[in-house]
Amino acid sequence: KVYIEIGLKTWNNLILFSVKNSFDKEERSNSGFDKNSGFGVDNVKKRLELLYQGTHELNIEKTTDLFSVKLNIEL
Repeated sequence: KVYIEIGLKTWNNLILFSVKNSFDKEERSNSGFDKNSGFGVDNVKKRLELLYQGTHELNIEKTTDLFSVKLNIEL
């Protein structure tokens, strides 16, 4: 079973956004996902740097069965 958890909060002058999703290791290895991924993350990092230079923090973590993204943006 897989799940997705999405969170969005505002706190003081910050927008706090988080996404976590699990994935089936066997299905992922058979799908070719790793061969075709990575461009989207690089594009997001570039856009954040252009739009929110010095006012954002992006953390991406990947484990064997969980992908987690946390984004904080100062308003």
